[in-house]
Amino acid sequence: MVNITLEDISKEPDERLRDYQLKYKSQIYTAWEREGTRSIMFQMPTGTGKTRLFTSIVKDIHKLSAQTRKARKTLILVHRIELIHQTVENIGYRYNIAHGVIMADYQQFDKYPTQIASIQTLARRLPFWKEKKFDYIIIDEAHHALADTYQRIFRAYPNAKILGVTATPYRLNGASF
Repeated sequence: MVNITLEDISKEPDERLRDYQLKYKSQIYTAWEREGTRSIMFQMPTGTGKTRLFTSIVKDIHKLSAQTRKARKTLILVHRIELIHQTVENIGYRYNIAHGVIMADYQQFDKYPTQIASIQTLARRLPFWKEKKFDYIIIDEAHHALADTYQRIFRAYPNAKILGVTATPYRLNGASF
């Protein structure tokens, strides 16, 4: 069996991305492939396409799953309803990937390998979701990721590769990531 990687999948460029986003995506995949690298913090200025970049990564994960016939589960964590809607628009409408939304007042579709979650709702429902064993976790506005709710989720999925994206990779209290 041939070992196909995300880097192999991304050789077919995503026409929805700009050149600098394609370069960053390749750097993320290279970093994930390094031995011992579990998590990556990625910074891009506001308005430069962080959501578009990480939804393209989800597309590649989805394509890798199809080509290898091995489902890889992706969890996207956001902390505001507007970001859930923005992510749903990109995942569902732009890339046509079936997904579930874990948020209050939404019907839960837990069979989909891609889930977009409100951090607050997932933290409350973690006992149910813990068995899902996500392979990838993507955090939008990752400068919030040191909060206990995020840390509990990371501990629930110890083998997941993590990508945090943010425009502000610093904390007001000066603590490091």
